Amino acid sequence: MFSLSTIAMLLAIRRASVVCASALLPNTPKPISLPLTLIHGDGGQGPVYLANISIGNPPQTVTVQIDSGSSDLWVFSDKNGCHGGTYDPHASSTFQEDLPGLFKFSYGSGNSGSGDYIRDDVHIGGVTVKKFRIGLANTTGPADWPLYGIMGLSFPEGEFLVHQGYPEHQYPVLVEEMALQGLIHTPTFSQYLNDVRSQGSLLFGGIDHAKLADEIKEFEVINFSGRYSQWYLNLTGVGVTVDGSDTTWFSNSSVTGPAFLDSGSPKAFLPASSSISLILSVGASYDPSLTMSVIPCSAQYRPDAASTTIDFAFGGSNEAVIRVPLEQMIERYPDPNPPMIGGETACSFGISPGPDGFMVLGDAFIRGAYAVHDLEKKTLGLANAKLNVTESEIRPIIY
Repeated sequence: MFSLSTIAMLLAIRRASVVCASALLPNTPKPISLPLTLIHGDGGQGPVYLANISIGNPPQTVTVQIDSGSSDLWVFSDKNGCHGGTYDPHASSTFQEDLPGLFKFSYGSGNSGSGDYIRDDVHIGGVTVKKFRIGLANTTGPADWPLYGIMGLSFPEGEFLVHQGYPEHQYPVLVEEMALQGLIHTPTFSQYLNDVRSQGSLLFGGIDHAKLADEIKEFEVINFSGRYSQWYLNLTGVGVTVDGSDTTWFSNSSVTGPAFLDSGSPKAFLPASSSISLILSVGASYDPSLTMSVIPCSAQYRPDAASTTIDFAFGGSNEAVIRVPLEQMIERYPDPNPPMIGGETACSFGISPGPDGFMVLGDAFIRGAYAVHDLEKKTLGLANAKLNVTESEIRPIIY
């Protein structure tokens, strides 16, 4: 029979052997957290969520905008300056040429650019993704855009190479490559944008349960002809709950159907036939001259600004309703001379009308949600988010 001191010694030896064994592994998978910085965009177009990463050896720090509506990671070359920093491939000992001249991008806003695909190490959240394919922008336009590179978080089918007719060059996107290299258990990530006045986080390979206000409801992502290029879900209704009372739904056939989550878009765009009535119901209005919705800035401080919510329903057998507080839909207009509405200074409102059949759920929606994206299972989980929570309860996503 062992004495207590002998048992304690054996346990200590066992723990030490486990630590030593794990130290020999090339990577120990674990969730990787990346802080997000919120800045306000130009022209009243709303917020931009930024993350700092480094590329190459020695590491060169660049700031990129997170974007779940695109798939490529790209940065500015040293030939093309920007606010977010540039990358000089010739200053990195691990730089490799990949697909010269094939990097070409364009967005719905009309912004575009071109350059090369290269490979180098990407340092992110304290880990290193080896020899990852990166778009290197040598030219961009128009002249006043963009200010930052992009970290695409969507599916490989959405890569610019695929859209340009080079499907043979499709490659694992950043989150998939992190899983393939053993940095995280599964190709998953969670978005927590948090309060409009606070900072959020991007969590690779895990869920922070302290940030959940209710249970995560999981939905299959909608594909088109078998292709997954965006995070599409079936939106079944949009409504307003005033001061925690009954909900008024502004739903018709135009606002039911596929809508995609896009953290690269500051607003939610919904068909005008439904969204105009909703916009007016909370004291906002649509200004065609600004091509955006506006609301008196004082509305952010109304007594019911936190308890009045814009509600988004998602259908299926696992129905979820994400309730975004009105105050999270209101952004200051960053220009020196903001517009006026009803004799008051106007702020940007988070919902704008769009054409029928076009629904985008941008940052104004995502701020109210905790969104869990799974590239392998092709699912998207949604829960209402707890805002301004400093505690963490991070658990890995393991199948």
